[in-house]
Amino acid sequence: MSHKHVPYLGAILAVGFTQPLFAHADEAHDRLALFASYVAKDAVVGEPSIVDCTPSDGTETSCFVIAVSGEPEGHTIGPWCPTNILQTGKDAGGIWLDNGEVYEVDGPFISKLDQFYDDPVRQLFNPETGEIRVTGTLEGCRAAARPNVDPDENNFCVQCEISFLTQSTEQNYVLPGAPVFGDETTPVTDTYGTGIAFSGARIDGPAPRDAILAAHTLAPFDDCGGHVTPAVGYRYHANDPAANAILPCHTAATGCSLSGWKTTCDATLLIKAHGPGARDDV
Repeated sequence: MSHKHVPYLGAILAVGFTQPLFAHADEAHDRLALFASYVAKDAVVGEPSIVDCTPSDGTETSCFVIAVSGEPEGHTIGPWCPTNILQTGKDAGGIWLDNGEVYEVDGPFISKLDQFYDDPVRQLFNPETGEIRVTGTLEGCRAAARPNVDPDENNFCVQCEISFLTQSTEQNYVLPGAPVFGDETTPVTDTYGTGIAFSGARIDGPAPRDAILAAHTLAPFDDCGGHVTPAVGYRYHANDPAANAILPCHTAATGCSLSGWKTTCDATLLIKAHGPGARDDV
């Protein structure tokens, strides 16, 4: 059972609380231009714009509206699942997070999941051929990549490809021009995501690990901490506060939270990424 070699840090993605991305610019259009310059141009759909908005604190202000394609720019996505238990090495598959460790998802890792989780029912491969059961269609992906996993997709390695998707995964984001504080911290959920990465991908909270494991499935992340889901496209989903690692695809400035704060890679947990009043649904 091999560990993925990544630099050791306190968390994967977090916020720089003292560094608002927009707050000190003089003009709304200058702030928008600054923000747009951070985001990968090929990931942006149309032109970013400015709208009047009222965030959750009741302040009347200006917000930036930006649409992205659902596929990141600047790095190759995947791989996720190996195809046979004999496949070894870092290029065989992606990563899995468990108990503060990052593991390489190669063939031997898949073959020993029953021992890893002390669960004799967990077998994601054909014992005669060594072939790993991988969700290879959009229908299989939809059935497996959800909290209530279809029983027919139990004991599968869940892998969704951008090429499977038949509908647009374009996402619109509305971000306050000046960072917003709420009265209290709220939990990170998958309903809206937690922000937008400068690669153009959505940043999300931790994956529904308990549901994944209850169905005897595995839904690996690639080395950048992301995977594809039918409704959203590619998103960074591997921000488990226990991971104790920073994945190699991310620079110091990673993106922007929905409340207007720049997310950075440092030792603060992502669940605190928005400061007090984590979500700002404008």
